[in-house]
Amino acid sequence: MRCVQFVIALLSVIWLAGCQTGRRSTSGFRLPPDGNAERGKLAFVAHKCHDCHTVAGVDLPKSEAEGTIPIPLGGPVAAAVSDSHLFTSIAYPAYKLANFPKEQTTVNGRSRMPPCAERMTIREITDIVEFLQAHYEIREVARPAYY
Repeated sequence: MRCVQFVIALLSVIWLAGCQTGRRSTSGFRLPPDGNAERGKLAFVAHKCHDCHTVAGVDLPKSEAEGTIPIPLGGPVAAAVSDSHLFTSIAYPAYKLANFPKEQTTVNGRSRMPPCAERMTIREITDIVEFLQAHYEIREVARPAYY
C-alpha cells in the first residue's frame, strides 16, 4: 500500500512540475540571465534579421531584401512566448515554422530563414531573445461567462 501511495505522490509531483507555463517554464531550458535587449537589437540588425522581420513598436532600418513579406514579431499574444521557443526558432528555424502562410515562410518546402546556430554566438542569440521578449505583450483572452 505504501508503494502505491509513493507512486501516486511521485506522479503528482511530476505532473505539477509539468504544469508550469510561461516564459521561464521548467519544461524548457534556461538562457543566461544577463541577456541585454539593447545588444539584442544591435545583433538583430547586424545579422539582418530586419530584412524579413518587423518587431512591434521598434523602428528598424529599411530592409535591403526585395520582395520579402515581413514576418512580424512581438506585439500582443494570448500566452507568454518561452525563451526556449525563441532560441530554437533562431538557431533551428526549420524545427517549427510559424503560423503564417507557407508562401511567406518557406521556399521549396524549406524555411526561408537560414539556421543561425553557426553564424551567431550564444550571447547574441540570448540578447536577441531578450530584445524580442521586451516587445511581446500578454493580453488575456476574454472568456465567455457561463451562467
